[in-house]
Amino acid sequence: MRIKTSVLLFTVTVAACADKNLSSRYLFIKLSLMEDSYLCKDPFSAEGGFITLGSHCSMCQLSVCCSTECSLFYTKRFCIDCCKSKIEQFPQEIQQEILRKT
Repeated sequence: MRIKTSVLLFTVTVAACADKNLSSRYLFIKLSLMEDSYLCKDPFSAEGGFITLGSHCSMCQLSVCCSTECSLFYTKRFCIDCCKSKIEQFPQEIQQEILRKT
């Protein structure tokens, strides 16, 4: 499932239904993500949670997973190749993290 959003916060709100006719297993989930993302239902979550699988690199638009070997999130998602090619544009702490991944 692809969720498209422009909201700048990541929040998950889970609230059980108060209606006595509904089971407490029915939940309302509100998601706001910092980026367009690919999500799937978490098969291990009893509350019906989601797992973020990936997104698109904000520079080259390549689809990338959220693995630290594949991409980096710093205000936006970047693939490792774009991080390496534009390393000087990142803060020193992020540059060190990128260099550790090479």
